[in-house]
Amino acid sequence: MKRTIFVFALFAALSGCATGGGGSAVSAQSAAAQSAAEQRVFELINIERTKNGGDPLVWNDTLASISRAHSEDMLRGNFLKNTGSDGSNDRQWAERAGIGDDILKYSSRILVYRGDNTPEQMVQTWVTSGTSQGGLSVMSQSYNCVGIAIVPRPAGSTDRNAAYWTVFLAEMPKLKFVKPQYTDVPVISVSARYRHYLAIRADGTLWAWGQNFFGELGDGTTTERYYPVQAGTANNWASVTTGINDGYSLAVKTDGTLWAFGPNFHGQLGDGTRETRKSPVQIGTDRNWKSVSAGSLHTLAVKTDGTLWAWGSNEDSGAFGAATPVISWVPVQIGTDRNWASVSAGSGFSFGIKTDGTLWGWGHFEVLDSLRVWRTIFKRNTPVQIGTANNWASVSANLNHVVALGKDGTLWAFGGNVFGQLGIGSNDDYKTSPVQVGTDRNWAFASAGSLFTAAVKTDGTLWAWGNNDLGQIGNGTKSARNPVPVKIGTDSNWKSVSAGDNRTAAVKTDGTLWTWGENFLGIGDGTDTTKDSYSPVRVMP
Repeated sequence: MKRTIFVFALFAALSGCATGGGGSAVSAQSAAAQSAAEQRVFELINIERTKNGGDPLVWNDTLASISRAHSEDMLRGNFLKNTGSDGSNDRQWAERAGIGDDILKYSSRILVYRGDNTPEQMVQTWVTSGTSQGGLSVMSQSYNCVGIAIVPRPAGSTDRNAAYWTVFLAEMPKLKFVKPQYTDVPVISVSARYRHYLAIRADGTLWAWGQNFFGELGDGTTTERYYPVQAGTANNWASVTTGINDGYSLAVKTDGTLWAFGPNFHGQLGDGTRETRKSPVQIGTDRNWKSVSAGSLHTLAVKTDGTLWAWGSNEDSGAFGAATPVISWVPVQIGTDRNWASVSAGSGFSFGIKTDGTLWGWGHFEVLDSLRVWRTIFKRNTPVQIGTANNWASVSANLNHVVALGKDGTLWAFGGNVFGQLGIGSNDDYKTSPVQVGTDRNWAFASAGSLFTAAVKTDGTLWAWGNNDLGQIGNGTKSARNPVPVKIGTDSNWKSVSAGDNRTAAVKTDGTLWTWGENFLGIGDGTDTTKDSYSPVRVMP
């Protein structure tokens, strides 16, 4: 059977690819529109990709419609007539099809077969023939979307073959820049503690973008996302947290179950293994988890009964709040107290607030001073009370400093301060106990970043201070040190903020989500590493 394959670089607007998720099944709507043979080719391709450890392709209706138009053109002779006998000039066909302008912006591959091959024969040829028959294209992990069409020979056609097959494979390096069409659902919370972002919308869905080396976005792939994509199909997510340095993720659902995804080299996911998870996996069977906080290599969580739990790495730090175990692959209870209200995991250390309003710390809390000497704030393998105050409302720990809110609206900070991240008006190396940030008593929300801090006041204004070398403060500039709180813009409808390593994300009361700072693998606006953002950029909806 004579077969001809052409490889092209062309594509059309593929918003469906960017939002298609990581599943391998054809949707009910797509299945109804495609022939059984087309569905079978799609199924067989994914079986082969799975055998080779690859991610399954995701069906895309736009690609399928382009495939069908392309096949029909082939049968009418228009394609070869407009491109030459070998069909290698794809630009002319793309321009005539109305997608010429997109050819440099997007990229895909077309595998073209003339003949009446069965699906099994076609896919087996691709698998066994290598590049000469497009096999490497089908199996390439550069692609994650596919459209397939088979067009029967029309009446009166002089072509001896029964049909044309076309398979469009969409390349992810370009599709990452295709903006999805979001529904107008407000965002209620966001976490951005490392190089990826997780957000929950009011409909309970989970969205993710940014770095995805180890599946930390939870969308079933390891493809970085430059726009938010939905992670799975669940619509009952309640809260999320992202790790400080190791880029892992945990979340609690409204039914009290706990889920985790991403890298798991130190057991920080808590699922009893060291396996990387590209999709959320449930941690145990308990349904009474209240909140969770991801640190650097360890995780903390509180249950609705007030008990404290920890897992991951506890080596040489006491970050769990107990001397042993050195490492735990599953959650272990810390102590017997049943009055923990909230916790925040830092880098080898931890903080928590009890229901009586007292603040507690444990682990190895050390900071690097201006002389690059490590200074120990405390080293404890069991929780120790910080001061005597009993009116603490919330606490946020990160790489080397901590910020905490009092119930009276005051804001306090301690730890490293080389970049002015404590906000106390100086660049003193560090503080060993909480120091008040200014005199204001109207702070509502605060988040510690790696070397900076962001906070929201009760009047809805947004403030930030500390390191700003990549625009993470968001005041339109970049400067190394900002030792006092700086008001960000003039808006007065900010609700919450999450400070990461060199980036920030915040939610307004109208449900819009905004990001700024370092643009390593995307801040959510479709741009890449060539464009850091020094001011808030709207991401969704």
